[in-house]
Amino acid sequence: MALLRESIWAIRYEQFSLLSLADKISDFAARASSLPLQVSTPEHDVSLSPAQTLNLFRIAQEAIANSIKYSEASQIGLTFRLEQDQRLSMLLWDKGKGFDPEALPAGNGLGNMRFRAEELGGSLEVESAPNEGTRIRVVIPLHQQGLPA
Repeated sequence: MALLRESIWAIRYEQFSLLSLADKISDFAARASSLPLQVSTPEHDVSLSPAQTLNLFRIAQEAIANSIKYSEASQIGLTFRLEQDQRLSMLLWDKGKGFDPEALPAGNGLGNMRFRAEELGGSLEVESAPNEGTRIRVVIPLHQQGLPA
């Protein structure tokens, strides 16, 4: 039921603010774990489409859930940055045990996150190594014609 409520929240309006998305992700992290999410957002807010909002939220949910479940992290964080070329980057990181991305068994998590980023015209990069933590970086164009609603 919570997933349905979150999906409805993301499609209820024509535009969302980046800051409201960061708040929603923080709320999810607080419900999922007692480990606080360290959040950094740009000084200036930007508008996001429902598709951008929902897909970024789902990517963050998956990354945070994986950090909590597998990484034994001492810290987890979320950083949004506005890039010079009208792109938005979302970095999810943890200071956990990390993993070898090449040795990861086939599963839906990273594949689904990559699909969601590509659906927005963006990309997803994963950096991790044993005992080095994990960084998942999503970069999307802020304004793209023909984005799915």
